[in-house]
Amino acid sequence: MANQYHVKMVDNAWVVKGAQNTKAYRVLDYKNHAIVVGRRVAQNQHAELVIYDRDGKVQRRIRYP
Repeated sequence: MANQYHVKMVDNAWVVKGAQNTKAYRVLDYKNHAIVVGRRVAQNQHAELVIYDRDGKVQRRIRYP
């Protein structure tokens, strides 16, 4: 899927970032807050949200048609 948003840890902060973007959409202190933001963006864009754990492994994928 071309339209994806990722929630992952970067430098001790949780980042919401579009797959094609070089800059983060949002940088947050807590994973649950980043997931809420990522879900809103992915729903609005009819995209896939990919959530990672602290180690960088894919924890969950959610598609919003």
